[in-house]
Amino acid sequence: MNPSTKILMLCIVLMLAAIPAVHAGEITIPNTFEAGTPAVAGEVNVNFTVVETAVADNDSRIAVLESALAELETTIAAQAGTIAAQADTITVQISTIAALQSRLTTVQSREVMALDDYFAVDETGDPRGTRVRLSGVNLQIVNGLGSSATQNGLGNFIIGYDEAKGYCTMLRTLRDQEACESRGLTWIEPDKTGSHYLVTGQRNNYTRYGGMVGGYKNNATAPYSTVIGGNFNFACGPYSSIRTGNESTACGSSSSVSTGFLNEANGDYSSVSSGSWNNANGDYSIVSGGTTNEANGNYSSVSGGVRRTALGLYDWVAGSLMEYF
Repeated sequence: MNPSTKILMLCIVLMLAAIPAVHAGEITIPNTFEAGTPAVAGEVNVNFTVVETAVADNDSRIAVLESALAELETTIAAQAGTIAAQADTITVQISTIAALQSRLTTVQSREVMALDDYFAVDETGDPRGTRVRLSGVNLQIVNGLGSSATQNGLGNFIIGYDEAKGYCTMLRTLRDQEACESRGLTWIEPDKTGSHYLVTGQRNNYTRYGGMVGGYKNNATAPYSTVIGGNFNFACGPYSSIRTGNESTACGSSSSVSTGFLNEANGDYSSVSSGSWNNANGDYSIVSGGTTNEANGNYSSVSGGVRRTALGLYDWVAGSLMEYF
């Protein structure tokens, strides 16, 4: 017997039990007669009256019972329909519960459940909004290729929306590639194919691996190269870096530009600290500041001034005298 049938039978039994006990009343005949003894008409009539009254009472009781039985039949029919509908619902719910139990088992077996001990969500402590905290762990982001020195556009830690849009070098007001290139300038297409970068800022490009890029429209295009801030800068040499400034390049290996405008560190291990239009072209050369200075010799240095040039090996120049080259 299935569960729905059992429930129906139980309901019927309970409803039958609820019907009030109705039974025929006992009849007491007031007058009795013995054989051979004349019957008195009045006594006989009294006996008939008693029987008639008892029969009438039984008719009334039977009517009550019939009414209760009819009501019970109606209720049973309604309950049978309800039970049938609920049986279908129960069948669906049993199937749903089984599916949910299977999914729960799958979720509980996932490694992500282990984060519960290190993961906290604070919805009230910070007036700016919900704060999520990871505590007591190291957070590792990888591109899935098995090595830090690989690139597929994944494995980056991106803070912000990392907008992508092309732009024109030197003349920033040009927003059209054709107009930019018609003036002999370079149009920079968005390129975010690098891996394992820390990325902040807006409209920056990163194309290799293991570096950082921030600021606005900056480019880190060599292995382990970094641009921390500024705008329109290019760190194009391996291990090169630009701290800040505008439209500067560090294309020598391990070269650096600290700040300034349109400075270039082209030699390996070369450096430009500040100023504008300065070039450190020799390996291990440095230009500390000023404008339009060049350190062309290896290990050469220009400390400042205007249009100063250090041509030879280990040359050093400084001052404010004008030198044309």
